[in-house]
Amino acid sequence: MKKIFLILFTMLILGCSSTNPYEDTFVGTPVTGTRSSDKVPLSDSDITIINSKDTKEDMVDVYENGYEMIGYSSFNTVDLSERYVRTQAVNVGATLVIYSKKFVSQDSELEPVFYDGFCYGGYYSVNCTGADWQYVLKSRYDYLATFWIKTELSGLGILIRDISQEKRKELGINYGAEIQAIRKDSEARNELALGDVIIKIGENDIKNKEDYKKATDENKGKKVKIEILRKNKTISKEIIVL
Repeated sequence: MKKIFLILFTMLILGCSSTNPYEDTFVGTPVTGTRSSDKVPLSDSDITIINSKDTKEDMVDVYENGYEMIGYSSFNTVDLSERYVRTQAVNVGATLVIYSKKFVSQDSELEPVFYDGFCYGGYYSVNCTGADWQYVLKSRYDYLATFWIKTELSGLGILIRDISQEKRKELGINYGAEIQAIRKDSEARNELALGDVIIKIGENDIKNKEDYKKATDENKGKKVKIEILRKNKTISKEIIVL
């Protein structure tokens, strides 16, 4: 009877709480384009996983190849199977994941020793009555996963950020939107360059990312004059906003 009670208690705990840290820590991000012809993943075999050594570089690469990030997860815990990140990718509809795992430390953790084999001991520990306890040396890691979908080209086809401290010093300004990546299928690929700082789109002054989004939304379908700063020179380009 005691064993049956413990099994039911464990099942109740598992049913009421998530056991996937990628789901627990997931933060959604806005997407500007619409999903293209890539299919919504039906199983984890449909997911492409990039085991990243340089997350920023890989993010630029996948964006330039037509992907947009739909969210990310970040946490610190013990060693986890890759199946957890694949499961979350299916849950959010991502077809590509940039994944990194960095060793942080080794710690002694107190955990139960289960003799009967019916108690749960995964991402969350369940305190099962009657179990003995012991210290176990475990490695801990920082995990980061960004989740991506393939999208149709929209706006200017560029990834921007608020101007960096480095660019502020280089150009002597404190405003603008700095280009981080340019899609390979965009007109901007031939006109703009990584590190360019956009300061004006049409009649809109660009001070930050919010100004950039507002300007591209207001000028959809139009060919507009874009002013950029490149190596302390102001350059003008004309590009169609999709």
